[in-house]
Formats: sequence, structure tokens, C-alpha cells
Amino acid sequence: MKKSRFVGQSLALLGLACLWGAAAAPLALAGTPPAAPAAAATVTCSDGASSTAGKGACSHHGGVATAKCKDGSYTKTKSHSGACAKHGGVAQFLDS
Repeated sequence: MKKSRFVGQSLALLGLACLWGAAAAPLALAGTPPAAPAAAATVTCSDGASSTAGKGACSHHGGVATAKCKDGSYTKTKSHSGACAKHGGVAQFLDS
């Protein structure tokens, strides 16, 4: 009887695990749930929308906001000085 390629590779891996011990080739235990993926970080865009952080975040929403103004608008100023001056001041800086 001819072994399938998958079965042959699995047997070879199991053999290596036996030779080197479990620490060299850890195997998942039956019934062990897979690790949960890490939650993606989000950023607030200048128009108030949320986007996944990273390259191109908020590219269609005016860029990434750096502060939320007291009147509810957002700014993307590079300096904290004078941010939201015409909007009642800064309610919260988002980049710190």
C-alpha cells in the first residue's frame, strides 16, 4: 500500500519529535483552543470616523486626528499649541 505524501510527512515529524523530545517540536494538544488573534489598534480620523491603525489609515477621511475639540470637531495639527483655538479649546489629545 502506498502512503500519501501528507501521511509520510506527518510520520516523519512525529519521529523527529520523539528523537528530540517534545520541547524541540511542540505539538498542539487535542481539545486545546487555538490562540486568539490580537485585536487591531484603531485610530480616529479627522472627520470622526474610526480606522484600523497602520499605513493608509484614514486616507479617505482627511488623515489621522491628533485632538478632539470641545465643540466635537477633530483636528490633525502637528503641534498641541493653538490646537482647536477656534473651536472652544481641546477636549482630549488623541496622540499622547
